[in-house]
Amino acid sequence: MYYCHVSRVPFTSSKAVEFAHILLPKASANQTAVVVEFILGMAVRTLCINSRLFIMPLLVDVHRMVDAHKIFFLPSKAVIDLLTGYFRQVLELRRKGVESSNVRTIK
Repeated sequence: MYYCHVSRVPFTSSKAVEFAHILLPKASANQTAVVVEFILGMAVRTLCINSRLFIMPLLVDVHRMVDAHKIFFLPSKAVIDLLTGYFRQVLELRRKGVESSNVRTIK
């Protein structure tokens, strides 16, 4: 079920696989988190970096390289194009002062 998403080594192997914070390696509440919260339409300081959405199983040595900023993951051009369109729509709505009905703000 779980495996390293880089090497495809499963948890059942003799190699150590652990969960890594992918969104913000070695993250804490910082300016990057605030920007991500803004893009996602979240209230400031409500992003949980321990969410399953931001954690990925990786081999220990790959995890260390991510934390040291020596490796990073690039999405496909199609994904980048979709994200760019989404970010443009979010910024356009925010400039108009319209809140999305699909975004729930936690207070």
